[in-house]
Parts: sequence; C-alpha cells; structure tokens
Amino acid sequence: MSQDMFAVSIIAGVVLIVLGIVVWRLRKQRRFSRRLAEALGAEKSRGQMNATHDGISYHFRWHAGDRNSPSYLRVFVDCVSHGQFRVIREGALERFSLKLGIASQIKTGDLSFDQEFYILSNETDFASGYFHDPQKRQAVVDIFRMGFTEVKHDGKVMEAKQSPFAMSDDVDPKVITAPLPQLSLLAKIEGTPFPYQPLALAPQGISWRTQRAVAFAVPIVLLLTGFVCTVWGLTSFEPLDSGTLLLDSLKISLPVSVLSLWLALRLVRGRSGSHRELLVILCLSLVAFPLAGFGGEMVLNGWFDTSPPAAYQAMVVNKYMTRNKNSTSYYVRLSSWRKQSGTEKLGVSQSFYNRVTPNKTMVTAVTRKGFLGFEWLVSCGIAGRNALQ
Repeated sequence: MSQDMFAVSIIAGVVLIVLGIVVWRLRKQRRFSRRLAEALGAEKSRGQMNATHDGISYHFRWHAGDRNSPSYLRVFVDCVSHGQFRVIREGALERFSLKLGIASQIKTGDLSFDQEFYILSNETDFASGYFHDPQKRQAVVDIFRMGFTEVKHDGKVMEAKQSPFAMSDDVDPKVITAPLPQLSLLAKIEGTPFPYQPLALAPQGISWRTQRAVAFAVPIVLLLTGFVCTVWGLTSFEPLDSGTLLLDSLKISLPVSVLSLWLALRLVRGRSGSHRELLVILCLSLVAFPLAGFGGEMVLNGWFDTSPPAAYQAMVVNKYMTRNKNSTSYYVRLSSWRKQSGTEKLGVSQSFYNRVTPNKTMVTAVTRKGFLGFEWLVSCGIAGRNALQ
C-alpha cells in the first residue's frame, strides 16, 4: 500500500509541476502583452495587436515559441498589391543552389545588396522592378540592421519578422515601432514597374505552376499509395523475411526515385525559390519511393500468389512486446521450419500472446510461397485448434 501511495505521490507531484510551469508561462505572456499594449496604446483584435504611431497604422503579433515552432515577432502595415516576395539573408543553401543552376537569383542591380540578401518570389518581374528602387533596398537594409530576420509582402501586408524573439520584461517597446517608417516606405508600391510574366522553363504552353504541381504530386501520391499498400501488406500478406523483401524492393524504388528527382529538378528549377521546393520534394521522395516499393512488392507477392498453403508445427521459443506512445505491439519467436537452429518472428494479437508459453506451446503456422518467392504468413494458431491468430 505504501508503494502505491508513493507512486501516486510522484505522479501527482509531476502533474503539479507541469501545471505550475504552464500557469507561470501563461501569466508571463499576459504580463508581457499587457505591458506592450499599455506602452504602445495598442488594442487586441482577432489575435493581433493594433495601434498607431506617428500617423502610421500598424499591427503586431508575437509567439513565445514551442516544440513545433520557434518564437517570433511580426510587425506589419497594410499593403495591397498583386505581387508577393520574401527577403532573407543569403545563406549557404542559396549560394550552393545558384552555383548548381537550380535556383535563379532575382537581381536588383545593386551588387552589394544582391550579395547580402536573397529575394524569394515567383513574380520575378514584380520583385525585380520593385527593388530597383534604391530607397526600398535601403529600407530593407535598415530593417535587418534592427535585428529583424525577414521582410515579407504577401499581397495584403508589408511585414518585418524577427525570429527567434526573446520575450522578457526587458524588451523595449520601441523594437516594435522602430521599423514602421521603413515598412511605410516599402508599402508605397504605386508607380513601381512590375509587369507579371510567368516563367517559361518547360515545353511551351506549360506554366510553372503546372510544372510545380506535377513535381509535388508524384511523391505525394506515392506516399499515400505506399502507406495504404504497406498497411494492407502487413495485415494480409505479412512476409516472413520483411527485411529481405525491403532490400529487394530498393533495387527498383531507388533508381526510380533518382529518375523522378531528376525530372522534378527539370520542372521546378529556374526560380528564386526552386531550391527550397526541391528540398521538400527530396524529403518526400526519400520516404515515398521506398515505402511505395516495399508496400507494393509485399501486396504483389501475396495478391498474385497461387501456391497452395502449407502448415508447419513449431515451438514458441520466446515472446515479447514493444510499446510506443500510442500502442503496444506483440511478437512471438518460433523455431524455424526453414532453417536449422533459426527462428521466425511473427506479429500476433494480444489474446494470442497471452495464451502461449515459451518452450511449452506448439503452434501451427500456415504459409504460402509467394508470387515473388517471399514466403508469407497466412495464419497462425495454437496446435490442435483453428489456425487463427
């Protein structure tokens, strides 16, 4: 009883500590928001703070950061146009992509600006014409010197973003109003030459949006298909040698993935943000193609198998379970009927797991040879009963 009480006390203590941390963070955030609102005369509406400074109406929003997203401060003014862009500092990824010819830099005519900053936009003529204005380039430089890490226009607002943003009582409210003159200047788009023309990098008549959609569609469709086939294969046609089947499937999936990435490169290259899109496609492909190959070969091996089922008697030599955050999996190891002194690992249900005893329980395993030669499990049951898991 004392041990149970001790365990309950430990759990209760941990819960109280976690709740205390959450309450402390919420109070800190509210205190921070209240202090900024009072200092700037701001009012909260629709998740953002709204205020006016020196005749400039502006909005700001901040995020304390969590496990999934970093902290940030966003300061923005209204600015409506048909163009979009993001300005960041040019990094190693951008320089590497430019050298390989994957991305194409939007040049402003200012060599020092183009070497320090990188403009991301699909409206190439819009961004190039907009930043040919030296006052706008200087406004961007000034905003970055204030500690902001990005300038962005989404067709609705002109925004300066700082990330990460250290939320503390020492933060000077002036950090929010400091970029307003520059943002107000950047928001004056009238008269800037920015005719929009779609890029022409593929066969005539195919827009860059269609090219990009095709490049993303291939790994996404394969990812979904591979997931379905893998779940179907493991539940209906579970191979006894899944590792060997996976390696065999890579003989096809890896070359096909390389070919697909080459085609994706041809489709998305040539824009300022092409390297970032290609990186996303690469990450999707690294999962999608092996998964689709493994799941597809597993289903093919079982679905088209016409070999007769064969039953084998085997001793349970071991059993174990694995736990993760959301579920528990159960496994047994049987003496192998295929290789001397070897074992066969099978995934089983919880009820089957609870009914068997290592080195005492005999089971009947029913298998088939497989269309591609990978033996797979039809059913498994305790010897003398129906061969069902």
